[in-house]
Amino acid sequence: SKHSLLGKDLPENTIFDQAAFLRGVTDAQDGEFTQRIFLAWTHRLFQQLSVEQIADYLSGLLIGFELRKLKLNTSVYLVGALALCQKYQLAAGQLGINVILVDGNECFLQGMSQLIDQVN
Repeated sequence: SKHSLLGKDLPENTIFDQAAFLRGVTDAQDGEFTQRIFLAWTHRLFQQLSVEQIADYLSGLLIGFELRKLKLNTSVYLVGALALCQKYQLAAGQLGINVILVDGNECFLQGMSQLIDQVN
């Protein structure tokens, strides 16, 4: 939110910053979420991340926390929108997790097609 401590003054649209995103993924591998989320504010305060990098850092932090319980060399399926799945794939690659991407729309259409076939 624009009214929160972390969201204050963040730009609306920025170009994806892969380095900031991967830094967030790495920072998510240790510590508690509530401690790590405020690292974004601390990094910004001490100019270790620019205002434009904060959103991608937070995205990496959230995805990194979600993936950190998976074991190395685990294979997971990612089903969803391509842009989001690509971020998960990037984070998973950094963590040594194998990813199989499945287009969410294609998956839905195939499932609906199979249901229609079963009904007919």
